[in-house]
Amino acid sequence: MIVAIKRNNMTIRHLFQHTNSFIFLLVLLVLVTNSVAYLDNLNKPCKYLDSINITDGVYNDDDGSIMHEGVYYPSYLHATYDYEFVNESFRQPVAPHVRGCACKLGPCVRLCCPRGQYLYRTECFVNDSVSDLSVSVTDDGVNFEEERVFDIFRYVLGKPCHEINPMEPTKYKDTDTWVLFRNGSILMGSPPIELLSKNKYCLNPIQNNDSIEISLMTCFIPASITKDSWLPYGMFISVPFLIVTILVYTILPELRNVHGKSLVCYLLGLIVGYVTLGWIKLNGSEYVEPVLCRSLGYIVYFAFISAFFWLSVISFDLWWNFRHFVALVTSGMHGISKFADFKKFLVYSAYAWGSTIFMVALCYLIDASSSISSAYQPGMGAETCFLKKSRLSEFLYLYLPIILIMTSNSTFFILTALKIRKVQIEMSRVTAKEDSRRHQKHLDNEKAKFGLFFRLFIVMGVTWTMEAISWIISPGGWYFYVTDLTNAVQGVVIFFLFVMKPKVKELIIKRWNIWRGISSPRKHGTISTSGTTRTSNIAMNSIKTNQNEVALISDVRD
Repeated sequence: MIVAIKRNNMTIRHLFQHTNSFIFLLVLLVLVTNSVAYLDNLNKPCKYLDSINITDGVYNDDDGSIMHEGVYYPSYLHATYDYEFVNESFRQPVAPHVRGCACKLGPCVRLCCPRGQYLYRTECFVNDSVSDLSVSVTDDGVNFEEERVFDIFRYVLGKPCHEINPMEPTKYKDTDTWVLFRNGSILMGSPPIELLSKNKYCLNPIQNNDSIEISLMTCFIPASITKDSWLPYGMFISVPFLIVTILVYTILPELRNVHGKSLVCYLLGLIVGYVTLGWIKLNGSEYVEPVLCRSLGYIVYFAFISAFFWLSVISFDLWWNFRHFVALVTSGMHGISKFADFKKFLVYSAYAWGSTIFMVALCYLIDASSSISSAYQPGMGAETCFLKKSRLSEFLYLYLPIILIMTSNSTFFILTALKIRKVQIEMSRVTAKEDSRRHQKHLDNEKAKFGLFFRLFIVMGVTWTMEAISWIISPGGWYFYVTDLTNAVQGVVIFFLFVMKPKVKELIIKRWNIWRGISSPRKHGTISTSGTTRTSNIAMNSIKTNQNEVALISDVRD
């Protein structure tokens, strides 16, 4: 029982070693990408989204207040900003200007364009007739009053997202009706009924014959025309299967080799990426607070890029093992020490995590640089909580790395397959029967491992490669949706490939029996009821288990 508890503690330590390093890197990533913005926000009287540019207001040198458009801003409700948010999400440096905390002086609404202007397509145009607006407001949703907008509301400016859509209640009474409350929130009447804060809509004045009406512009996109409505659920379905796979490969000592650890790191990347990206898509992508939005974008990018690099580690290590297998056969070596495996995994970790950190840092530095054209910037958080919707940015920072890594993986798998053939030829030259059987068993294990991870490469590599190809040909094509769905649910496929194998299930049952204190049946010898014999059997089982943990066990065959 004590031995089982010790093994459980070792298993828990192995699990924490993987998860702690991954979580540490993610936390460090968030702190680095947002520390400046966070510290700067601490010195500001309000959030950027609750403020308006009042640089052209009238200053009072006596008390430091500013009067702007008839609104009084005391000294403690305005500050100097040297940045702005594009589409209310992507922060970029600009010339210093003064902003006042309009939303701390009363209920706020958001205007698509500055006062006295209206939005047409993507640009704002001046029209003096829209300087004074009236709108129907309510407190309870039942009783309405016509009020002048600027008499009862303070306002902030800007589109809440990259793509906004006008609500047209005169044409679509059943879906596009909306109600403005005195606190600045808007109730959407279209199913599903939703209460929008000022950061999820903007008001735009339009001329209808001889009258001026207010049009509501929202980020709402019908679920029927976007894959974001179903893709997150595929990701969430995959997560439990991925977690179980990680637990199995952490609990079983026989699977805690270099390939098993690499697989765990790969799966950790998928889990974090799926959970974060799924949450973003369910929450509307563009609706997340700017600082959080950008952080989530970098987390998703870090998670998926790390997964690709760990997949390249797996394919390289398979090739490397077979590359030296002929020397292993001819020299009579019996394997690689546990310490050598540990050093190898450290090198792989430095490569995978280091390459991922380099990619993320590169994105961050290019985004922060004012000397690089915006066309070449990744725009993390500029339009959605990920890379901006630009084919050049998506290609440079996502699909190009995917294509390069998948090409490298394909090369290593082809070379490994050729090496297997060469090893089989070399094996036929081994004359010693004992060595022949031992090396043949090693070869069989390596071949089984190659087949297993080759199927993983097919699941992960080919689907992502096909997605890159479909993105190049036509991003909106039906095959793009198929590859997206396949990638989203691949956690289920991975579970059946790596956990539901007969040998792995046998190991799980064996480990469960050990934890319960039930000894495995012995194949040889008699069973004694004496205390001495039982103690000896337990000791032998313990020694055998320790040997399995120290020996190089490549994998289990199907």
